[in-house]
Amino acid sequence: MTTASLPVDFAKLEDLISHKDFVGAKKIIDDVVDQNLSPQQKGEVYVKVASIYLTISNKLSAAYLEQLDSTLDLIKQATKSEKKTDDDFKMVEVQQNLAANS
Repeated sequence: MTTASLPVDFAKLEDLISHKDFVGAKKIIDDVVDQNLSPQQKGEVYVKVASIYLTISNKLSAAYLEQLDSTLDLIKQATKSEKKTDDDFKMVEVQQNLAANS
């Protein structure tokens, strides 16, 4: 038996979950659970739902890591810029001290 023969619109379920419509996704799952499915069909539904969950979870994790990397790059740039500014101020201070003591 393939998932195509199961009474579930997995594409719609995945779309609802990916758009964080958990109420709609729960309704689809509840409708399936309420049906008279064989143990094999129920198992197939559970496996497919778990697969959808993992796929979306992995996509979210990848997006999170990408955003984290981007944020870290911005922090590094800001730190580098801050250090350069501090160094420039120190240099001006040293030059002023030398000029005052000359």
